[in-house]
Amino acid sequence: MSVKIAVVTGTAKPLGIGRAIARALISSLNYKIVGIDIENAERLDEEDLAFKAQYTHHKCDVSSAEQVSKIWDSVEKAFDGGGGGGRGTGSSLELSCIINNAGIADPDMPVGDTNARISRWKSVVGVNLTASTRALMSEPNTEAYSASKAGLLGLTHALSQSLAGKVRVNAILPGWIDTTGGEGVKAEDHAFHPAQRVGNPEDVVEMCVFLAGPQAGFITGQEFVVDGGVTKKMIYPQ
Repeated sequence: MSVKIAVVTGTAKPLGIGRAIARALISSLNYKIVGIDIENAERLDEEDLAFKAQYTHHKCDVSSAEQVSKIWDSVEKAFDGGGGGGRGTGSSLELSCIINNAGIADPDMPVGDTNARISRWKSVVGVNLTASTRALMSEPNTEAYSASKAGLLGLTHALSQSLAGKVRVNAILPGWIDTTGGEGVKAEDHAFHPAQRVGNPEDVVEMCVFLAGPQAGFITGQEFVVDGGVTKKMIYPQ
């Protein structure tokens, strides 16, 4: 018998997409979750505490190959005690799901400003291979951010072929997802979306749970836009 492990990056924020995905994978698919973020996890609310036995958080910079390579050691220590058997149960640990949710929200890098930009480009591209609708549409001076988002689409296609028969690989492209609990979101922001509302983490969570579950067994190499219809909307000057 195997203990199913899911690694979810970007889980530090209580209201963030990553934490919501972690909760849902535990409640819906009974995964053990390894949460990863460059920051330490902020407070665990009551729902998180209820799942504490199935959730562990690790501080890690996902742009560092050295730090990422040590993650599995942390997984074994957290859920196995180092003995190779799922916390003494005689079960083996199985990495069943990886959700790359970490990101850097630093899109504004003017093209003509070359001073001290190379390191920021590397930082954004190194971390931001997490798709969004910026892979399909852009704003001025967002080259590094948009390239990092579009890069994941090509990576998704290639990995789905390289890992065929072993791993299914899909990309989720979220649009405007409010992780503030509604703070600062105006009525016109909701009205701008064909779905008539700004997205929330649960909209992305539902897609993640579906793709991680057995119902999606025939789906790989695909891109799923979760944006309330904005990328299909013709926008003209007022």
